[in-house]
Amino acid sequence: MAGADVREPTFDESRVGQCLGDGVLQHGRSTSVVRADAAYLAVLLWYGKQRYDGGVNVKQLIGLVSVSLLLLAGCAGLRADGASTVESPKRVELNSGDSRSMNYTPWYIHTFSISGPKGSRIGGGGGNMRAIDKDGKPGQAGGTCCTSYPREWQADLKVTVRWKVDKKQDGKTLGYWYKAEDVRIEPYITGQTAGVWAIFLPGDRVKIVVGNPSAHDLAPDAGPPSATDPYVAQGALDEEWNRLYR
Repeated sequence: MAGADVREPTFDESRVGQCLGDGVLQHGRSTSVVRADAAYLAVLLWYGKQRYDGGVNVKQLIGLVSVSLLLLAGCAGLRADGASTVESPKRVELNSGDSRSMNYTPWYIHTFSISGPKGSRIGGGGGNMRAIDKDGKPGQAGGTCCTSYPREWQADLKVTVRWKVDKKQDGKTLGYWYKAEDVRIEPYITGQTAGVWAIFLPGDRVKIVVGNPSAHDLAPDAGPPSATDPYVAQGALDEEWNRLYR
């Protein structure tokens, strides 16, 4: 068909693709969907031109052009609204294991939670940890179900840890919530994991460890992680949760 390869010199599909790519991709759509949108719009405009040359009904042409203009207007609107971009969470295969913890602080810890990026389904929690013993052994809590975590270690994963601490043990004062953000999880061996540990340290610090053969912090009498451990995160009072839930 000779007319199948007709290209309008005034129509540039690349500009439509660029518009859709710049706008729609900011809202988390895949490259394949963007390309499909651009292809659909190009065909729609081309088809309208061909039908017009063949004597198409004017109402049909107006309908085709109207749809095209609506698509382009929507695309332009997406480009202008750059401040409302949304990141789709990275989806990974998850494992689930018991939530366990160790408390090296002199305070009783009521509970803790681990939260991954929104929509990632990563998270869990546990609690009810007594303070460190006089002989230096940490208070522990374990066996609570469950915490979900990536089956394979993710270098770019960061989680939020919250915990409620009873620092004023007078039987009257309620505990306070603390929060550590951007907590990275120590590397672990795929296929050899068992449970997730939250290790609480003096100075409102915390470390998250997935149980595996390389987790030296979980070895008997290992002691607390070192002060220079890159996976120890600093926490602070959580003003929002203390206002809402204390």
